[in-house]
Parts: sequence; structure tokens; C-alpha cells
Amino acid sequence: MTLPEFLKSYSKDEVLKAEYGACNKKELLAKFLKTKEVKEIGVMRALNISISKVVTVKLEGIMTGIHSCSYHFLDTFLTPF
Repeated sequence: MTLPEFLKSYSKDEVLKAEYGACNKKELLAKFLKTKEVKEIGVMRALNISISKVVTVKLEGIMTGIHSCSYHFLDTFLTPF
């Protein structure tokens, strides 16, 4: 069912109108916003974890490069003439 179809059927359905009229709209809105917030937090947490993993991999690559350069430099520097 598409949204336009639902809205057309809703406008003619007295039971749905009565049910909507009887519900606590503030409570529905609060539940919706809470659910939306929880979903957004989950997405942000997953994004932060992904970014952290990429940064960690990059830092490990940099540290490996620094260590190999320093060993090469020390090896060359400490080799007797």
C-alpha cells in the first residue's frame, strides 16, 4: 500500500479516525522521538567505531614506517667505517 492509497482509505475509515482521536498524541510523539533518538545514537556509534578503526590502522602504518626508518638510520649510523 502506498502512502496516497493509505491516506485515501484513512479519510473514509471511521474506525481509524475514532482510534486516532482517542489516542494520546503527546505520548505517541514522545515514543516516536525516543525511538528516532535511539536509532540516531546507534548510527552515530557505528560511524564513530568505523572512523576509530580507520584512524588506528593509519596510525599503525605511520608507526611502522617510523620504526623501520629509525632502525635503518641507526643501522647505517652505527655501522663501523
